[in-house]
Amino acid sequence: MGERDPSSEGHEGAGKFLNDVWAFQVPPLGMTAASVTAAMWQAVGRKTGEGKWTKLDLEPYDDDNSDEMPAARGWLASAPMGELEESGILIWGGLGEDNERLGDGWILRVGDS
Repeated sequence: MGERDPSSEGHEGAGKFLNDVWAFQVPPLGMTAASVTAAMWQAVGRKTGEGKWTKLDLEPYDDDNSDEMPAARGWLASAPMGELEESGILIWGGLGEDNERLGDGWILRVGDS
């Protein structure tokens, strides 16, 4: 998600947008399960993935919903959903490549894999 090739018209026109999602692994905080796991991996000489980008594979989460995925977009709003029972990111609106405002909302659930 986000702008790949900006429009020569600036904010008056849409450029080319991305529809893929990437995650950056930050160092785990404090004494959490993630920090203990990272310490164990490091103790046996294995890499933790910390400081690396990973492309996420997107697929529908709920079986009873359609297989539709979010369209490529830029200038979107997003917010973490960390306080809920499942981790995720709320994606709201944005601008499509046709220069039309998008009024849809999506929940991107982030798994543990």
